[in-house]
Amino acid sequence: MMYRPFDYNGDFSAYSLKAVEIKESIKNQEKRLLEINITYPVPKENRFEKAVEEKISSYYKKIADNFASFARGKLKKMAEGTLKEGDSPFSAVMKYIPTFENDALISIVLDVFVYYNERRTQTKRFSNIFLKTKFGLLTCSDFFGKGGRSKITDYIAKEYAKQGKKSGDEEKGDIPEREVKRHFDENNFFLTVNGYGFYFDAGALSNGNLPSVYIIPYDSFPEVEIGRRDYII
Repeated sequence: MMYRPFDYNGDFSAYSLKAVEIKESIKNQEKRLLEINITYPVPKENRFEKAVEEKISSYYKKIADNFASFARGKLKKMAEGTLKEGDSPFSAVMKYIPTFENDALISIVLDVFVYYNERRTQTKRFSNIFLKTKFGLLTCSDFFGKGGRSKITDYIAKEYAKQGKKSGDEEKGDIPEREVKRHFDENNFFLTVNGYGFYFDAGALSNGNLPSVYIIPYDSFPEVEIGRRDYII
């Protein structure tokens, strides 16, 4: 099992996506209250079936618009009632990463952050695997046969414990298997070149304010029936 932090500043030009930005600086007189920095993906032209292109664009635009509306309303009001002289403004940030693409599908991760006076205190991650020739979403169950969930959580728990022992981090090594199973969500799934990606929401398995990410190599489960393996090889 491998861990790979996301690089939001990577070169995504080879992917069939382009970035759309929403950037605003909201002030009260001369005092900066809120910075909005949203970047979300839409398909490049002629890379998807037209109906798929329109639905993916609409999906991400809706998420971005809703987040911007939250920032302009509730978050701005919180900033007005909280910020003192010399404080940094609140921030609403959205970034995306394409994690895998081939002729059949594309896997995209979208992260949403809220900063209260420079402190990142809220994080939400969305992941989707879209078919490119007809609109449809692939899920974890499309790739793993019966018993896949149990095998995945067993694998992550054992590897997580091994990492803790290697690093001397007793707390990490002592994370019980039941905690991995309790926090595991089949929707928190994406693809990479190297394997299946799974993540746990921030704070679930660690004290960090970012999701914990695990990449499991494709050949780790030879005994599991891979229902959609043909999409990734």
